[in-house]
Amino acid sequence: MRTGFKAAAFILAVFAAACFSGCSSLKPPAEDAGKYVLTALDIICKGEYDRSKSIDGANDLLKSRETLINNAVSAFTGDSADVSAGQVAKIHDMWATAFSKCRYSLGEITETEEGYEIEVVIEPLKLLKKSADEVVGELKAEVLKDKEFLKNASEDDIAARGVDMLIERIDRDVEDPAYADPVRITVFYCELSPATYGISNGDGTKLCDALFDMSAFKEYYAK
Repeated sequence: MRTGFKAAAFILAVFAAACFSGCSSLKPPAEDAGKYVLTALDIICKGEYDRSKSIDGANDLLKSRETLINNAVSAFTGDSADVSAGQVAKIHDMWATAFSKCRYSLGEITETEEGYEIEVVIEPLKLLKKSADEVVGELKAEVLKDKEFLKNASEDDIAARGVDMLIERIDRDVEDPAYADPVRITVFYCELSPATYGISNGDGTKLCDALFDMSAFKEYYAK
């Protein structure tokens, strides 16, 4: 059980290591600069975007999305050799769905001499609606009630059952999502290199860091 929780507790560090790239070739008006940021987030979170709004670096952003999801899968499974290929596929789908449920919008856009300060309002998605302590207790109680399963189950069988149940719980909570209080993050849209405008990887990382509320997991591992 702790494999998945341990990874989730520190998944923000995984996000911070991923690249949020993408750019446009000319400084656009403020409205288009804001659309660029939202389109980039759409690609990262949903894997799709309005193709009528061209964005240089879209393919790089799509690769970054897959990198984020794969890193999240690897972190979730940890160094466990007991996670099956089928479970890995389920965890991948779980994270892809979680990203697709992320919620964000534009706030104020302020023009500066160098570009634009763009405020993004993010409502962090809660992967679990209850604390990890409560979820662990509920899942353990559910396993202990299955006397038939426990008769011949090995430790590995019980661990695998726990992973399956955790995936199912997160899937259930994400399908009917709950969100933490909104956070406001300001990123700087500017000329990154000659005739190339966008936001920096550092600003992209700030946005990715805010997508999920991981407080339930942090509390579990703060003990």
